[in-house]
Amino acid sequence: GIKAEIDREPVSAGITVVGEEEFTISQSAYGVELSAEELKNTLVNSLLSGSTQTIELTPTQVKPQYTTEELQANTQLIVSYRTAVAGSTSNRKRNVRRALQSFNNLVIYPGQVISFNDTVGVRTKANGFYEAPEYDFNEVTTGIGGGTCQAATTLYGAVLLANLDVVVRGNHSMTVDYVDASMDAAVSASKDFRFANNLD
Repeated sequence: GIKAEIDREPVSAGITVVGEEEFTISQSAYGVELSAEELKNTLVNSLLSGSTQTIELTPTQVKPQYTTEELQANTQLIVSYRTAVAGSTSNRKRNVRRALQSFNNLVIYPGQVISFNDTVGVRTKANGFYEAPEYDFNEVTTGIGGGTCQAATTLYGAVLLANLDVVVRGNHSMTVDYVDASMDAAVSASKDFRFANNLD
C-alpha cells in the first residue's frame, strides 16, 4: 500500500512536427519507485531486532525514456522528400494523407525494421480509406485505398535520401507520373515496402 502511494511513472518527452525543421517537444518528468524488497527487509530486520527506530523510505528516481533536454539536443531534420498530388481526386489525396499520417512521430530504433503495410494497416473504409483510382496489373481501376502507393513512394524517397537500408521494395506494373522511373514503391495486400534504421 505504501509503495502504491509513493510510486510514480516517469513521463517521456514527445515530439510534434509543426513544420519543416520546426518541432514542439513536450515536457518530461522523472518518476519515483520504492523498492518493495528493500522495504520488506528493513521492516523484518527492525522487527527481529526489537528496534523501534523510525524507518525512512527513500524512493529511487526513475528516468524517462527521453528527457526534454535530450530531445532538444538530438532532434534535427535530416532529409525531406515530396511528391505532387496535383490532379488527384479528393479521395486519392485523402488516402495519401491517411497513409502518411501513420508515420507521423513514429520512433524507429536502431536496427528496427519497419513494414509499410503493418504501420498503415489494411486499406478498408473502416480504417479510414476511400475509393480512388489505382493500378491493377496493366489497368487503372477503382479500389479502396487508391493512392496509398504514392505515400509509400514518398516514404521510399525519404528513406533513400537518409541512407537507411531498404529491405523490401517493389515497383508498379506501369510507370507512375509522380516520380521518375524506378523511383516508385508499390504496396498492396501482397506487396510491402520495408526499411531498417541502420543508424546508431
